Amino acid sequence: MRTLKNAGIKVGSALRMDQYRLTSHVDVEQLWNEWEIQLLVLASFALQVFLLLFSGTRKRSTSSKLRVLVWLAYVLADYLAVFILGHMTLHINGPRHGLVLFWAPFMLLHLGGQETITAFSMEDNMLWKRHLLSLVTQAGLAAYVVGKQWQGDRRLLAPMVLMFVSGTLKYAGRTSALMHAAKQITPGSSNISLLYKGVSSKPEDLFPGHWVKVEKSYARTWMYADNTVSDCLAFLMDKKPLLPRPQEFPFQLEGFLSDDQRVHIHYKLPELQLRLLYDFFYTKLGAIIASLFIYISSVGTGRGEIFFTMATTVHPESRPHWSQKLAQYNLIGGCIEVKRAANGLGGVLRGLMHVAGINQGTWTHAEVSHELKRLVLDKLADVACRIHEDLWDGSKFTGQWAKLELRSKKQGTSSSTLLRLLARSIEHPSFISSVLTWHIATDICFFDEDHLDCNDDSPSSRTPSWELSNYVMFLCAEDGIMSGNDGQILLESAREFIHYYLRSYQESLDATTAVVRHIAGIIAHEARPQELVPVEPALILALQLVQELRMMKASDRWGIIINVWMEMLCYMSFHCGPDFHIKHLSTGGEFITHVKALIHNLDLPYSMSVPENDEEPSNPGQSFACMSEVRSLEDLQKKDNPYKQKIKPCKSYAAMGGGMPKANKAASNSCANLNIVATNGFMAHGIHVNENGGYHQ
Repeated sequence: MRTLKNAGIKVGSALRMDQYRLTSHVDVEQLWNEWEIQLLVLASFALQVFLLLFSGTRKRSTSSKLRVLVWLAYVLADYLAVFILGHMTLHINGPRHGLVLFWAPFMLLHLGGQETITAFSMEDNMLWKRHLLSLVTQAGLAAYVVGKQWQGDRRLLAPMVLMFVSGTLKYAGRTSALMHAAKQITPGSSNISLLYKGVSSKPEDLFPGHWVKVEKSYARTWMYADNTVSDCLAFLMDKKPLLPRPQEFPFQLEGFLSDDQRVHIHYKLPELQLRLLYDFFYTKLGAIIASLFIYISSVGTGRGEIFFTMATTVHPESRPHWSQKLAQYNLIGGCIEVKRAANGLGGVLRGLMHVAGINQGTWTHAEVSHELKRLVLDKLADVACRIHEDLWDGSKFTGQWAKLELRSKKQGTSSSTLLRLLARSIEHPSFISSVLTWHIATDICFFDEDHLDCNDDSPSSRTPSWELSNYVMFLCAEDGIMSGNDGQILLESAREFIHYYLRSYQESLDATTAVVRHIAGIIAHEARPQELVPVEPALILALQLVQELRMMKASDRWGIIINVWMEMLCYMSFHCGPDFHIKHLSTGGEFITHVKALIHNLDLPYSMSVPENDEEPSNPGQSFACMSEVRSLEDLQKKDNPYKQKIKPCKSYAAMGGGMPKANKAASNSCANLNIVATNGFMAHGIHVNENGGYHQ
């Protein structure tokens, strides 16, 4: 009996527990059914608040974590709003969901998005037709929900109609912004529409030399940025025709060189122009700003100044509109980081990632220094003043800036040897070979400073040179600018070369100087087979450049190095593709984009002038329109190569219409000269060219 009694007690307890669980489950389910729409609407609202607060910061940040969070919120916000609209059809005429009449048009407001973000990336703009279809379907679905839910109660009719109209217009505004942005980047489009119709100016006011003289205030810089933003976009997209410059332009820039406050104001203008372009391509603020500027153009100057005073309280002059950072990728430093990670915890996993080719993110960021900005600006103005000599065309990289710097030093025999090596480093079959050569040479000079000029003070251009070297290497190695498949193979070969010789390095990896000396010593003294790997000629040439640079004073040495990198940067700004500049506006911005905008504002879309007489150039080896198109010496010797066609030189790469660049009539005589110079240059240092284009010692 006692056993049966205990069993009955247990059964009763179990039944009560099951009943409690069932009751709890029913309560939770009932609670969810009553509040699910409210919770979903609240979650959608939270996503909109997050986008409002943080989506605009991505133009000033290089943080990948922030971009991931913004991307998740951007994608989930649309999906959640569409889901809520569809879910509302299940609760039509529900006793506890009377506010569905109001929430349906409220979701249209959410689908319209925030003014601070319409597109997360450039590709989102191209999907404007999909958003147009979504606008029609979701507006129709919202109207269906409202029609089914309304039961004649007029208390919510007025706010519902107002919300429905506002939501539809906001969603249509987002679609319109995507459509207008897509038209600017659609392949094959031949025109750049006027983005903003701001304060009208006379033609002479739009001439950059005039702005150099008179535009000093932040408000006037804003107004000038608005006036020129369309031209700036056309120039970035390689669609702007070039105009002749007045003869007095060099004299205006000579006065500009002596302006003490030029650096800040002349980099602030591209910053504001690119900020307006960001607003146009990625937000709704572009249309709002355009409307404000149209209003300013219709009122007096005094009221316009009042507006700009109010604008500067929201966006003060000291607040940056981009990250102001340089991405830094050092080839040797990256290999050191990989080896250090392999020696530590998780080394096996990291090693497998390296073998599989998975990027481990070995780059960092450095602030764009005032000294670097000053050096680039001074050099651009200096080149512009040389209107009748030493012309530099943005469609080709000739090393002319470094050659002029070297000739000005008058170093005698050492100068002539370095000049020959400089020419060899530029006459590589590919641009990436030149970048690799000078990157390794800059590294060795930077970390071996103690062996160069111990008594000299470190010149101001030393650190900017090294940072610019790492930045250009990042653009080539990580962003793939002007590298192509052959360039990536060459860079991977260089990494394997460094990794191989780092295996035998037993010292501390923290001493980067010692590691660089170790690699330099291997390049100089390692016995090599008869056939060299593709990367070794570039490394050998880098070491030969270092040996000649060591004979110079530190200030002269770094003056030559910084000129090489500045010319490379300006050259790359014309060849990294139009989409690159606009794409990176939403990822913190790129210094190379600001440099190209600066070139536009200084009216320097190279070359700066074309001689009226059609004379032969003094150096026929430099007459090619685009050395990046030259892949081998054999290509230059073909009878039907495009470089032999007799045409006038173009003023810029953009003016060539995107076709194959062509040189002037002297190009037909320069192929053999370039072949002889390059072949003799390699043979002079024990490197021979095979019949098939390979190298051996």
